[in-house]
Amino acid sequence: VEECYASVTTAFDSYKEILAHWPEQAEASLELHHACAGTPGVAGWMHNLRSRGGPERLWLNIQATRLTDGKGKHWRDDKLLGYWLHHLAANSTGLPLTTVVISPAGDAQFFPVEAQQAAAWLNVLLRAWVEGMRRPLPVKAEFARSVLTAVPLDAAGMNQTEWSELLGTDTLQ
Repeated sequence: VEECYASVTTAFDSYKEILAHWPEQAEASLELHHACAGTPGVAGWMHNLRSRGGPERLWLNIQATRLTDGKGKHWRDDKLLGYWLHHLAANSTGLPLTTVVISPAGDAQFFPVEAQQAAAWLNVLLRAWVEGMRRPLPVKAEFARSVLTAVPLDAAGMNQTEWSELLGTDTLQ
């Protein structure tokens, strides 16, 4: 109980501190539309944005579950992916958006991204999603970081046998 109370108290203190730096509730929600050929694109709304008087906006979120692995050393990409997609979609409109996700494990923060870069990264993710819908994924999403960081830079030219051998190595196990 004490550990739970401590994590909630820490998260609430972080929330109050961030609100002090972003004191204004933005007047309008942000409509998102992003088209990418061959994909369904992205469409929706972002609500509850915060401001501090300039053009920048903050999207503040609270996540009750830990955003890190069991050891608390690495962020869990599977927990942050949705926030990252919204972040890219908003920044692709030209709005300089900062995204903060408060959790018992600490705060994850995404800083503004140039509109063209955000659109390019969002296109990559949308195309990857479409490709992932066509066949089973080669690896479970929560293990993707381990696989992708172990894959050699010249892996694009590898054939199926070479990929199978790589996936069976100790590097990825």
